[in-house]
Amino acid sequence: MHVPTACRCALLIPLVLGITILPVNAEATYRVKLGDTLSGIARKNSVSLSKLITANPQIADPDLIQVGQRLTVPGGVVDSQPITKKPIQSVDPQSVTKPVKTGRKKQRQKTVAVVKKPVGTVVKPITTRQKPVATIPKPFIPKIQAPSNYRPAFLSLKLPTQQLVGNRQGAAKRGPGCSTPRKSLAALLPDTNLGLVVAEQPTFFWFMPNVETPEPAEIEFVLSATDGKGLDIDPPLYNTRFSSKGLSGISNLTVPADRPSLEVGRDYRWSLSIICNLEDRSQDEEVSGWIRRIAPDPALATKLEKAEPTEYPAIYAEAGLWFDALRYLAALRRQSNNDTTLTSDWSSLLKAVGLVQVADKPLTCVAPSTESTVQCPVAPKP
Repeated sequence: MHVPTACRCALLIPLVLGITILPVNAEATYRVKLGDTLSGIARKNSVSLSKLITANPQIADPDLIQVGQRLTVPGGVVDSQPITKKPIQSVDPQSVTKPVKTGRKKQRQKTVAVVKKPVGTVVKPITTRQKPVATIPKPFIPKIQAPSNYRPAFLSLKLPTQQLVGNRQGAAKRGPGCSTPRKSLAALLPDTNLGLVVAEQPTFFWFMPNVETPEPAEIEFVLSATDGKGLDIDPPLYNTRFSSKGLSGISNLTVPADRPSLEVGRDYRWSLSIICNLEDRSQDEEVSGWIRRIAPDPALATKLEKAEPTEYPAIYAEAGLWFDALRYLAALRRQSNNDTTLTSDWSSLLKAVGLVQVADKPLTCVAPSTESTVQCPVAPKP
């Protein structure tokens, strides 16, 4: 088929300019960094979390991504070599050298080779190159083998010593509250009321007692930045309510990715309240504490990149990253709910900060949340 000279020039221009033409529906790759969350990665790349999970079937749990791991991002740009730009030169269509005819006949989508066949020689037919078949990696399922060398770190946590005003043990502002006697609301926090985190969107954990109200009580979660005097800044960074139904035990909540990430080095106050009486909020049973995000440490990132996933919680704990240790350990327990080693690790971590009374409570509602609410129906059975 004869190609007009102008069309041939249009095809040659990208080559002259040094431009690489990429397919429109290409897929990019993203390398997980310390502090990344799967929802945060989805937000950065303007893709939905569900599509990101579908494109990466090796991810068995959104919280079990590893530092250095390569993820496929659908609808992105191919992860290729940097484009080198050549000086722009004017191209005269008349000066484009026409290809020299070699005598070989070209056909569309097929190449016929002219081969001289010597006597006694067998000529194999030319076959088209087959596209490689993509292999889908199997989901990660942690297997506990020998005890980890990092596990003793649960007994010697490097937590900040700064004491901040708060109460990790729930108490009503006025009156007896509405939880079961001798079983109160508890925030999973060190006794200093301060926990460190490196993740962009932190996950908060608490113990929820049985609530004795005629109807399931409402639970309110509030996360606020504070000013120089330690006072909450309005409006809160995140504020939500959900029902207490089915929450008895250990529960959690992750700040949605559409909310601003925590600033490095800044303290935020968070609180969780059981609203015992909507008409009188002074009867609320409440816990409160603090969270501070720190900058990712390159040495810690290198250590995590070389570690097994089952070692992540202890490495985080050794670095003093309380919220990250809890989040990853809870995710491991979701995948291996009956693993006694992981259960023992969880208990040891809570006992190390004096949370003895709730150390052995079941994880009743700790499934990763893809919405701005607590997702209990998909939580593992205690």
